[in-house]
Amino acid sequence: MVDHADPPRDLSGWAWGVYVSLGLMALLGLLRLAAALQLRSTVTGGGDVVGKYDAYDRWVGFEAVLLFIAAGVFIAWFFQAYKNMRRLGVQNMRYGNGWAIGSWFVPILSLFRPKQIANDIWRGSERGADVNAGWHSVPVPALVHWWWALFLLQGALLWAGQQAIENGYHDLFAFGALTDGVSEIKTGTALEVIGQLVSIAGVVVAILFVSRVTERFDEIRSDATAQAALYPQYAQPQQPQPHPTPPPPAPQYAQPQPPPPPPAPPTPGLAPPPSAPPPAAPPPTATPQPPTAQLIRCPDCAEWIQPQANVCRFCGYRLRPLGQ
Repeated sequence: MVDHADPPRDLSGWAWGVYVSLGLMALLGLLRLAAALQLRSTVTGGGDVVGKYDAYDRWVGFEAVLLFIAAGVFIAWFFQAYKNMRRLGVQNMRYGNGWAIGSWFVPILSLFRPKQIANDIWRGSERGADVNAGWHSVPVPALVHWWWALFLLQGALLWAGQQAIENGYHDLFAFGALTDGVSEIKTGTALEVIGQLVSIAGVVVAILFVSRVTERFDEIRSDATAQAALYPQYAQPQQPQPHPTPPPPAPQYAQPQPPPPPPAPPTPGLAPPPSAPPPAAPPPTATPQPPTAQLIRCPDCAEWIQPQANVCRFCGYRLRPLGQ
């Protein structure tokens, strides 16, 4: 735990939001698929084409609103997971925390940068990995690759199917384009069927990915909390305690002294007495020296050592585990 005031966050709340929103997305996608198939049947066999197309377009609008909500919840979980790596002391991260949000909205970059960050999240949540450099070599499982591949594939299929259905519907009312319109609607509904099946598979894999990463961070967070309780002196950075400055000595006011007696007149034939030497000045007061840096006591041999030490210089006891 790098900073006791900013501990790693619990991801379970955001994870449950992802589960619910993605599940609703899958359900709404099935309703959209049913509306597209009804439009296909009406165009082929005759009927209220305008009503069926309006029903399909309505489900597309509902799914777009839910997609906006689900994307916001997932990106919030994604951002907290990536930021937890820094809270747990993972070093040499490739991107800043803001890229966990911004990478989803940059054209072209959004096709690969979120996947790179997801790879780092998986590697950084490996329990027992070296937080300095060894975490880069942690292998990424196929689950992460399948999640991203299905996400891109279902998005491309559903977008192409929606465009084909819209173009075919408008061609139905264009002069001489009736046949082309029917063909385009059939093609679009076929893409809708494939895209929705891929989308359902992608929802399942995405939920597994979020669940696995959340569990991995929960385990590491529990270890960090237990370690902070075991070594409370490292829960917060050691700061030297300020020592109060001793107050200046109170001024000594001189007491009035009686005037010295007048010198006795010299006696004829005798030498004058020697004059008394002047009183010696008091020695200067020693200036208090500032105390040394605060020390901590070794839990094994009870010797006092520096707070920045990793190993006790008296008995060799390791105060901090390797990698911290």
